[in-house]
Amino acid sequence: QSFGALLELHRQTFAQTWPLAMSSATVAPTDPDDDFDGLYFRVPRLLLLSGRDVNVDPTTVHWQQWQGFVEKRVAKMMYYHPAMHRALFVLPAELQRRFHAPPPWLQEAAEEF
Repeated sequence: QSFGALLELHRQTFAQTWPLAMSSATVAPTDPDDDFDGLYFRVPRLLLLSGRDVNVDPTTVHWQQWQGFVEKRVAKMMYYHPAMHRALFVLPAELQRRFHAPPPWLQEAAEEF
């Protein structure tokens, strides 16, 4: 519920808001005392990326600039790789429906949700 409220606040404040989802695929549990932690269910981390410009496409990235950051070690990329960029903008189906949040390239289909 708190994510939904934060999402609505961003939608009212910014020209565009994109929810992102990610989760850990590691086999290491987040709670070492729980034998079943993450074994059957791994809760996604939900983030919001918002902006003032309505013409921004968050899936369009300047990869050469990003590669420069990596080569100069300005940014340590432990959890991110360009191959997963578009997938970050795809929420699980039940969250897409609940929050009316299809992927950015399907925004025109938002009314169908």
